[in-house]
Amino acid sequence: MPDPELIERAVAAERARQRRSSALGFVFAVLLLSPVGYVLATLLEMEGTRRLVMAPSIVAGLLLTGLTVVKLVQWISGQLVVSIMSPGGRSRGPAGHSKAEALVAAGRLEDATAEFESTRAKSGDTVASLRAEAELHAMSSGDPKRAESLFQRIRRAPDARPGDELYASHRLIDLYLGPLGDPGRVMVELRRMAERFPETLDGQSALAELKRRREESGS
Repeated sequence: MPDPELIERAVAAERARQRRSSALGFVFAVLLLSPVGYVLATLLEMEGTRRLVMAPSIVAGLLLTGLTVVKLVQWISGQLVVSIMSPGGRSRGPAGHSKAEALVAAGRLEDATAEFESTRAKSGDTVASLRAEAELHAMSSGDPKRAESLFQRIRRAPDARPGDELYASHRLIDLYLGPLGDPGRVMVELRRMAERFPETLDGQSALAELKRRREESGS
């Protein structure tokens, strides 16, 4: 088994190397683009020593601004991807399910379920709690019937939002198309999605798929 301490040291060393490389690359870019800064300083009517001193500073400022804009765009793009891939948004509230997740990983599904339910007995059903367990059971090593029940409970959770309901519907369809193999329930979920979210792309796609399946079956 890999030594966690050695892995942590290796990660820290790699991060330090990346920071050094980034710093050197930034200095090199400033020096390389100093003539551009010199031209800009001239346009700003700087003269003599002041122009020579300010040229690298102007370039450094422009580079930092550019990097900030790039990072901001990356962050916004990441948030958009999260919102698309996870319609219900990020899990809200502390999960606190590390013990239960470890039990699932060890194949002790009944013990894990008991641990999750013990937590809910104290805090009640929450989207975060139900989703954490449901996704574990939705994996190949989990219990798909238990996952089905949990995804259905997400829609009734006190803190459930429309996005959480839509997420649960998508995951239920995945289960019925996959391990549970229940085409009839797929139709039920498609109909529900089409009725609950008629003005959304998901609802319209569900309606189109529902019609296609009906035509194929001749009903």
